Amino acid sequence: PVAPTMTPRTSTARVAAGSVLHGSELGTLVDTLQVGVIIIDALGAIEYVNDAALRMLGLTEEELLGKQAPDPQWRVIREDGTEVPLDERPSALARAKGIASHNVVLGVRRPTMDDVAWLLVDSRPIVGPDGAVLRVLSSFVDITERKVAEAQRDAAHAEAALFRNALDEVPAFVYVKDRDSKYVYANQPTLALFGVTAEQLRGMGDAEFFPPETVTHLRSLDLRVLAGERTHEHVDVRQPDGTTRHYLELKVPLPTASPDAPPAGLLGISVDVSKQHQSQDRAERIGAFYHALAQSLE
Repeated sequence: PVAPTMTPRTSTARVAAGSVLHGSELGTLVDTLQVGVIIIDALGAIEYVNDAALRMLGLTEEELLGKQAPDPQWRVIREDGTEVPLDERPSALARAKGIASHNVVLGVRRPTMDDVAWLLVDSRPIVGPDGAVLRVLSSFVDITERKVAEAQRDAAHAEAALFRNALDEVPAFVYVKDRDSKYVYANQPTLALFGVTAEQLRGMGDAEFFPPETVTHLRSLDLRVLAGERTHEHVDVRQPDGTTRHYLELKVPLPTASPDAPPAGLLGISVDVSKQHQSQDRAERIGAFYHALAQSLE
């Protein structure tokens, strides 16, 4: 019987690879895959590369076919940015040691595009009856978009963590509430004041921490802010021992992505001004005393 041939291609190396791909139908299928495929012969030369691989690597057939794989000119990096030595790359391990590699994340620097393509690589040896490696089949998918999204997410998380750590050092009570006046965030001084952890605070309201009259007052301020107003008010809080703590409180609405939508919640910043309040009271009392004294001497 006549052996099937590859779909017509100009490269003799691609024709030679027909013995591996077993026929034109399979060859056509491989060429139309969104998965990059490279076949390397026993001497380490690339004998087949499909169109997806060319796109992902930013190279042409002429730049790949017949070249050694891995090529020393290809800069391949790990996720931590360190370069992968030639003998540790998946295709080299498969050809030299018969070791298959699966789901290896590698970055390939593309000089023609001046960027890095991130690939999820599989590489396995094709062995003969005697166990010798005849070829290496490497396949890979482009995960660059996923890696970029992960990097952006990690950067956002790092920025948020830095911001939270900075707020924990602020000598004020900083918090965020939702539209129901439930806490969704508080900095460390606020958590210490309330005597709860961040996990415990989430979903709790002012009634957990303040007397009823204060809760009513705070909710009225929240509603004004949730209607779009900025407030700057003094808040007096009666303590269980009968004393009163005095706070200067600033609240601003938190906007949503849509400018026409109501605020998603509010940001509050409170400063304990009890000492200043006591000093003012003391000064007023002293002033009143001397005023009364002066009047008595007249």
